[in-house]
Amino acid sequence: MIPNKRQTRNFPIDVPHTIAINLTFNYEQYQKLILGLKPKQMENRWRIYFEEDTLCFLRSWTGYHVFEAKIQKEDNLYHIKEFLAERNPEKYKNTNDDYDINVISELINKILNQ
Repeated sequence: MIPNKRQTRNFPIDVPHTIAINLTFNYEQYQKLILGLKPKQMENRWRIYFEEDTLCFLRSWTGYHVFEAKIQKEDNLYHIKEFLAERNPEKYKNTNDDYDINVISELINKILNQ
């Protein structure tokens, strides 16, 4: 192990809850999505990465996965039709689906606008 090298924490969703959503992306947007989002400062609370056709959203401080969204290709477009949200209250206290839809939509917009 390299001294002073910070390890990335990565804890999967314990209590998955499926939430329906309807997001569609073109190829250029998809290319931005798969790049994800790495926090430049710890104040940016989210780290987002792409793995096995899935966008993984985790808290940068704790490494807890909060959302996972599978991207599906149909015709020439890419879709997210549902996502998983953590419902273990020790990892994520929210239980409001509408709130989670807003959060994941804002995070995706942040990736698309960077």
